[in-house]
Amino acid sequence: MPQRKFWLRDIILLTLLIAAAYSVFLGTRPLMVPDEGRYAEIPREMLVTGNFVTPHLDGIIYFEKPALFYWLQAASIKAFGVNQWAVRIPTALLALLGALMTYIVARKLYGRRCGWLSALVLATSGLYIAMAHIVTIDMTVAVFIAGTLFCFLLGARAPPGKTRRHWLWAMFALAALATLSKGLIGVILPGMVIFLWILAFNQWRELKHYYLPSGILIFLVIALPWHIAVQLQNPEFFHQYFVNQQFLRYFTSIAGRSKPLWFMPVVLIGGLMPWTVFLVQAVVRCWIPAYAGMTAGAAGMTAGAAGTTAGAAGMTAGAAGMTAGAAGMTAGAAGMTAETRRTAGFLAIWIISIFGFFWYSNSQLAPYILPIFPPLAIILGRYFDQLWTQGKSTGLTVGFAILMLAAIGAGLAPFFIPPFFGVMHPYLAQYYVQISLVVISAFILLSCLGYFWRGIYLGLPMLMLSLCIGLTSFNLIYPYLDARPVTTLAKTLKPMINANTPVYTFMGYYQDLPFYLQRTVTIVGGYGELTFGIKHQKDIEKHAISQKMFWKRWKQPEQQYMIMRLSDYHSLSKLPDRHLYKIAQTTRDALVSNRKLNK
Repeated sequence: MPQRKFWLRDIILLTLLIAAAYSVFLGTRPLMVPDEGRYAEIPREMLVTGNFVTPHLDGIIYFEKPALFYWLQAASIKAFGVNQWAVRIPTALLALLGALMTYIVARKLYGRRCGWLSALVLATSGLYIAMAHIVTIDMTVAVFIAGTLFCFLLGARAPPGKTRRHWLWAMFALAALATLSKGLIGVILPGMVIFLWILAFNQWRELKHYYLPSGILIFLVIALPWHIAVQLQNPEFFHQYFVNQQFLRYFTSIAGRSKPLWFMPVVLIGGLMPWTVFLVQAVVRCWIPAYAGMTAGAAGMTAGAAGTTAGAAGMTAGAAGMTAGAAGMTAGAAGMTAETRRTAGFLAIWIISIFGFFWYSNSQLAPYILPIFPPLAIILGRYFDQLWTQGKSTGLTVGFAILMLAAIGAGLAPFFIPPFFGVMHPYLAQYYVQISLVVISAFILLSCLGYFWRGIYLGLPMLMLSLCIGLTSFNLIYPYLDARPVTTLAKTLKPMINANTPVYTFMGYYQDLPFYLQRTVTIVGGYGELTFGIKHQKDIEKHAISQKMFWKRWKQPEQQYMIMRLSDYHSLSKLPDRHLYKIAQTTRDALVSNRKLNK
C-alpha cells in the first residue's frame, strides 16, 4: 500500500476515535459559569446584532479578548442553533486538530507508531481532555501556538526551498490566528521559543532562509484588519485591550489571579495525568543522553524566566539567564546527532520557556499551560514507542504500580465523601460521585493488571479507555455538583417573557442567563468585568442601572422579573414596598416578580 494511503487512513482513524470519545454527552450538561456562559453569549449577540467587529456581552462592549474565537462560535451557532452542543463543538474540534497535528509531527520526526501514541497521549491527558469539553479560548490559542511551533520545527528541518517556505508561511499564518484568539501571547510565546532556540543552537545564519519579509506580511494581513477596525469603532479599545488586558494582567495582580509558586507545577502534574507517572522515565531514557547537562540548562532557563516579572531590566537579565540555560541544554545533548539534538532542544525549550513564562506571571489559571502539552505528548509517545517491542520495562512497571496504588486509593475515597450540601440534590450528587470514582478506579486498576499480564500492548490502550470513561462520568454528574448555573430558572422564566419584558439580575451578572433566554437582561449593581464597558457605552441604561433607578422601575405596573441570590431575596423581602414575589428558586438563587402571577 502506498505510504500516502497510510497517512490518510491513520488520520481518518484517529479522527473517528477521538471524535467519538469527545462527542459523548458533549451537549448534556449546563454551561459552566462564568467562562462557558460568557463565551457562548458573545457570539450569540454577534449573530443577533450583525456586529462582528466589536464584541458585546449582554449588550455591553467587551474588549478582554480578540474576535476569532467568537467568530468560530458564531458560525457553529448559525449552523446548529443556540444550544450547548453547538457552542462546545468548535473547542472539541480544535482539540481534535491539536491531536492530529501532534500525530503528523511525531510521525515525521520519529515514525508512524510514535505518531499514533503521541496523538493518543495528548488526546487523553487529563487537562487536555477536560478543556476540549469546556467553552474557553485557552484550547484555541494553545492549538494555534502549537501549530505555529510545529510548522517552524518542520520548516527549520527542511532544506531551503519550496517545502521550507510553505511550512514557514504556515507558521506565520498560525501565529496570526493565535494572536486573533488571545492577543499578544499568540506571537510572543512562539517568538520567545524560536529566539531562544536560535540563540542556543547558533542558527543566526539560517534567518535569511526563514522568509521573514513575506512571512511578516502574511502575519499582518491576517492579524491587523480586525485590530484596526475595532480601534476605529472604539477609541478606548487600545488602552483596555493592550495595556490593561495584555501587559498589566501579566505584570500586576489586576486580574486577581496571582497564585503561589506551587500552583503551576501542581497543575502540570495533575493535568498530564495519568501520563505524569511516566514522564521522568521518558525524559531520562529518550531525551537526555547527558542528563546532568540538560538539567543544569533547564534550571538556568527557569531561573532566567523569573526575571520577567521585574520589568524591563528584569526581562533583560531573565533573557540572559534563559540563554545561559539553553546553552547548558545544548551541552547536555552533545551525545546526539546535530539534527536530533536541535529537535530535542527545540521541544525542551518550548516546554521549559512557556511553562516558566506562566509560572512567574501574576495571572495564572490552569489552562494557560496547555501549549506545552503537545511536545510533552511527543516525549511520552517516543518513550512508549521505544518500549513497544519490549513490552515491559522497569520504568513502565514503576509507573503502572503508582497508578495501581492511586486507583486503590481513589476506589476507597467514596467511603469518605460527604453529601454535597449546597446543591439541589446533595445525597444524589454524593451517590453519583461515589459510583463514578469506583468505576474509574476499577478501569484504571484493570489497565494496570492488563499491563502486568500482557505488557504495554494491553495496559496502554486500557488506560486511555479509562480516561474516556472518566470524561463521560464528568459530563453526566456535573449538573448535580454545580449550583451556579441558572438553567432551571431560565427555563421557568422564558415562556413568561417576550423581547420587551423587563428582566433584571440583582447585584451580579449571571453569565449564562442571556444565552438561555436568547436575549439580554438589565444588570442592577455588581458589574464586575463589565465595569469598563459600562463606563464607555452611551446607551447603558438599557443594560445596566443603579439600585436607585431600579427600585423606581420595579414599582411600575407592568410585569417585571428578576433573578437574585436567595440570601438577598430573604433579606429584601422583609422590607416594606419591595414587592418581591417568588416564582421559583434553586439552592442558590431565586426568580421573583414585582406582581403576583395570574394563575
